[in-house]
Amino acid sequence: MADTVRKIAQPSRRENTRDKRVPVPLSFTLNEIKLHFTQNLQAIRAQSAVAEEMQRRGDREEAAFIWRTQILYLESALDFYMHELTNYGVVQMFARRWPRTTDYTRIRLEIGAIDEGIASPGSSAWLAAYISEAFGRETMTNYPPIKDQADLLGIDIRTVMQTAFPLPQSERKRKNPVGYGADILSELCTRRNQIAHQTDRDPKNARQTPITADYVTRSIGHIERLVNALHAAAQAKDRS
Repeated sequence: MADTVRKIAQPSRRENTRDKRVPVPLSFTLNEIKLHFTQNLQAIRAQSAVAEEMQRRGDREEAAFIWRTQILYLESALDFYMHELTNYGVVQMFARRWPRTTDYTRIRLEIGAIDEGIASPGSSAWLAAYISEAFGRETMTNYPPIKDQADLLGIDIRTVMQTAFPLPQSERKRKNPVGYGADILSELCTRRNQIAHQTDRDPKNARQTPITADYVTRSIGHIERLVNALHAAAQAKDRS
């Protein structure tokens, strides 16, 4: 039974800060959360024109640098969206505006968080702050952690993946949408890490992996469709 319990780690506390005011995270609406993602995506897309101009001038390496930066920020935008969605959904379940899932009921909070909740009757700000910090250590860009969060929030991940990653005709006999989408997310996550930690170089020979504008455009499309599908699922839960 112990391995079925989802335990959120106690956020680290600073010493000698008891009497200081601790900023409480703002409570955003679902549409505001989506707007944050949209704004991030617009900023990422805007860099494509800069890269295109550099390529037109013959500055191929400079263009590639921007394309790699776009992949970094694209994964960051997805990660931030997933954290905001998680925070929102957990608070909605706490307030019983969303049905509570099995994963939600198995969450264990440390005694310090329980104390804060008891001291703040009628408020969910303490929970928003706690969840934000506790999940802040997790990266939510690959399929397994995204599925975990969808399960926690009661979102049907299969429906989300089918909507976000429609199978090309050539793949329909060999894969399903979940596997197809999971492969895309895994590749993007790996590429992001390679760019962030190795400047996109192969450790065996130090050569940079080629990157193109088309790869960036496809990747943006994949992540945008995923977030749109997750957002639609969350909106449906709000309406119900």
